[in-house]
Amino acid sequence: MIYRLQAVIDTFPFDLWCKDLEGRYIFVNKSFEEYTGKSREEILGKKDHDLYPKEEADKYVESDLATLEGKTYGYYEIDMKNGRFKEEFKKPFYDEFGNLIGTAGFNRDITDRKKLYDALAESERSKSTLLSNLPGVAYRCENNDEWTMTFLSEGCYALTGYKPE
Repeated sequence: MIYRLQAVIDTFPFDLWCKDLEGRYIFVNKSFEEYTGKSREEILGKKDHDLYPKEEADKYVESDLATLEGKTYGYYEIDMKNGRFKEEFKKPFYDEFGNLIGTAGFNRDITDRKKLYDALAESERSKSTLLSNLPGVAYRCENNDEWTMTFLSEGCYALTGYKPE
């Protein structure tokens, strides 16, 4: 049964792990092995500072401690300072008797999503700047019987005396 559970968890498209109260890895999945470039045997029993550069390890240790102290909501977005971004979810980890035994969590690379979001935000900012400086009125409406307005620029006020709202 444990082998099947491990096989299922190894198919997840994100890094999954459990750590004990001292921060030693007690469980990882295949994706975690691929991220670190180390085998499960090389990871288990190790701490973050054994596996990662100091700055990255410090972030993980800090978020583990905050999670164990109940100071966080379990979600972190991490700037890896190498052009990559990760999102991480952590929760306290309990044994079958309800005793706190560590942290459990998963993370995934969100660099592509973050780049798309940043590009969209810049596009929206540029469009807003352009439309606010455009003389006259710019609008967008739906192609329905009422030609329902979905956007009306600020130029509407200068032209009609009515605010776009």
